[in-house]
Amino acid sequence: TMSVATLGVSSITAIGYQGTPGNYSNVQSNGNCTYSSVRAESPLDPNRMNDRCLNHEYGHAWSYYYGVEFQQDSKFTSYLKARGLDGDSRVNSSYQWYTAEMIAEDYRQLLGSPNTQDGQINWEIPFAKDVPGLKDYLLTAFRIRLVQPVDNQAPTAPANLQRANYSTNTVSLTWNASTDNTGVAGYELYRNGVQVANPIEPSFLDIGLTPGTEYSYVAIAYDAAGNHSAPSAALVTSTASNATPPPPTSNVVISNLLISPNPVVLSGKTNPIIKYSLSQSSIASVSITNSSDGLVRKLTTNLQQSGNLQLSWDRKDANGRKVRAGTYVVKVEATGSSGNPVTQMLTFRAK
Repeated sequence: TMSVATLGVSSITAIGYQGTPGNYSNVQSNGNCTYSSVRAESPLDPNRMNDRCLNHEYGHAWSYYYGVEFQQDSKFTSYLKARGLDGDSRVNSSYQWYTAEMIAEDYRQLLGSPNTQDGQINWEIPFAKDVPGLKDYLLTAFRIRLVQPVDNQAPTAPANLQRANYSTNTVSLTWNASTDNTGVAGYELYRNGVQVANPIEPSFLDIGLTPGTEYSYVAIAYDAAGNHSAPSAALVTSTASNATPPPPTSNVVISNLLISPNPVVLSGKTNPIIKYSLSQSSIASVSITNSSDGLVRKLTTNLQQSGNLQLSWDRKDANGRKVRAGTYVVKVEATGSSGNPVTQMLTFRAK
């Protein structure tokens, strides 16, 4: 059975909500349930509360939160539909047909004391556990809305923060992507201790800098719950001096782009392999798009060394769903020492 300790409280004055502001069902210190138009002021002894009464009143509190506060549904339409009573003229026609009492008893039967149903609701109404769909409705509603686990796990710290390229007034940065139990939402990038950017991808081009000047950079990852990683190791680097020309630059060349097998077999046992070559170290990304250039999934974005490269694709989109048969494009985009982006595309079919 459920106890006060299970609910996470030490004393309760009025735990049940009857649906009208100011009207409460109270659990008395002798374990009896009474109805009052005002909240009881004196704290109650949790050790003397009757579990059946307590769970009934807590059912009111839960149903008010879920139905009114969360669903914005003061008539509990979805609950009545699950019960098969939506539109039934008997609902709320008398005390034993009150929606609030039905929910409180259903809650008690399903999640609290499993004692025999008492006179709170009409005997014509079956137990919650015997109504198809109602059990799942109540369990899902309770589990999702009241005991959803809190995400306290921070992402891993960004690693290998480095300068990919630079000029007299720019520094191009890249780092290894962080990982997180629910996914990394983005990064905070700090220059000399002051945040200057919120990049989503693990790379950033810092502009408007002073020639021949030293800067210190740190990256921090964060997730959707607001958890922040430890900072990366600091990178101290400099822009090029006006007196010293930057290193020679040239456009990167992307070649030998292919996907194997082609066409991609969606029901195959092995994932297709994407292969390509880069003429120089570059910040490169590999994406799958549809025939209208709509992004299906970005597979990678990071600093890649020159030479022959490859990666596999699990034939899924960004939402983790298997793609449908059709025409797609694998797109490789790279920016080398010249700072000019270069793109190579290959059309293929999936069947």
